[in-house]
Amino acid sequence: MFFALGSPFIRVWTHGRLWLGPAMAASVAAIVILSALATGCEFLLTGLNRQRRAAFAETANGLCALALSAVAVRWAGFEAVGAGTTAAFLLTTGWVLPREIRAQLGPGCFPQLAFLARICAAAAVTYAAAAWFGHMGALASVTEQVQRLVAGAAVGLTAFIVTAFALKLVNMQDAAAVGRRLAGYFVPLSSK
Repeated sequence: MFFALGSPFIRVWTHGRLWLGPAMAASVAAIVILSALATGCEFLLTGLNRQRRAAFAETANGLCALALSAVAVRWAGFEAVGAGTTAAFLLTTGWVLPREIRAQLGPGCFPQLAFLARICAAAAVTYAAAAWFGHMGALASVTEQVQRLVAGAAVGLTAFIVTAFALKLVNMQDAAAVGRRLAGYFVPLSSK
């Protein structure tokens, strides 16, 4: 949904003074996704009492990202900052952390390629739904633009949820257990 609605949201928010180009959106997305992956791996290693490896990977990644991002920005402009951080991730954290996790948990501890392909398919459906429904066109007022963004986000989220269940990205028993737990929170106190 970030790719579909990020630029229109920024344009509405800044009253048309700023926008998000596709290259910058890809850079931001790369930075956020890789940071989330690295942080998850670091928390796992910390839980496995392998803080030194996690700290080494984080430090090496940070130093490498500073250098490679500066080179990428100088070479291709601000939109390439994500290319520098992605290269730094792949050279440091992207191979140190998975190798250490495999050493601790054994082979087969990471998702298979088919699962990752299903996640990408769900993301593509989400993008298409949000972009189609959230398209601004020639809307005149800010209110209409905000309504379009909210509707696009709602449709995109719904498309993701439906696709995630259809592609079996979510275990139905786990979803039912979460639903029962949430329903327990909303039961009126008088009926308890």
